[in-house]
Amino acid sequence: MRAGLRGRVLILLAIAVALVAASVLTYRRVRAEAESEQRWSLVRARGGLRVGIDPSDKRFSYFTVEGWQGFDADLAREIARRLGLALWVEPVGYDGLYDALRSDRVDVSMSALIADPAQTADYAFSVPYFDAGLVLVGGCRPNGAIPGCLSSKRLSVALGSDADRLARQWERRAPNLVRIVFDEDRAALAALNTQSDAALVDGREVWQELDALRGSNQAIVLVEARPYVLAARRSDGRLMAEVNAIIGAMQADGSLDGLSRKWLAPR
Repeated sequence: MRAGLRGRVLILLAIAVALVAASVLTYRRVRAEAESEQRWSLVRARGGLRVGIDPSDKRFSYFTVEGWQGFDADLAREIARRLGLALWVEPVGYDGLYDALRSDRVDVSMSALIADPAQTADYAFSVPYFDAGLVLVGGCRPNGAIPGCLSSKRLSVALGSDADRLARQWERRAPNLVRIVFDEDRAALAALNTQSDAALVDGREVWQELDALRGSNQAIVLVEARPYVLAARRSDGRLMAEVNAIIGAMQADGSLDGLSRKWLAPR
């Protein structure tokens, strides 16, 4: 009898604990959503989107007498335009992009920024708008076992690059893989089918050539992703949702590809 009563009490206690936990989680979620909406209202009332940009990248973000230039600068302008806001750019060093968010100097940070898993507790990241990862052209099909499919093949890379670093690792795993080095990614890709059987290159450096190769018989495999994103405080979830919707729309209407063609072509 007592054992049965004790069991019912324990069950009721467990239910009560679960209800309290659910209530706390619900409260936190509602509070977070309310704060997110409040901060979004402040951005709209202010009339401008504050964007932290590192001014040191000659293709993605830099400053001239004509103003901010580059892929990221144009993307920031378009996001602000589609939000119906002015764009206010804050120059920030790459290492200070998160600090600028933490101190509320900016609403979002960008500049060829790769999401840092260690920062996800405090910051939210947008969907990717560009992938600057390492790309293998030729030598292996998308479902091939890399680097095994490169055995006894010649692989061209830019000396000292991340591709060169990865190729050195592959040399120890793929029998008779021959690494051929060049001074830059474009030269490594140009050597394909003449001096090499495959090329491992930085997608950002040779985007135009890769874009031209798509649809050809040449296999193109992304082997190391490096997606670029925007970052915001966790409390700016509504703003980030708006940004994600714009990036999705720009992917659908070709605007992002247009920025790639504008800024990643040879200069």
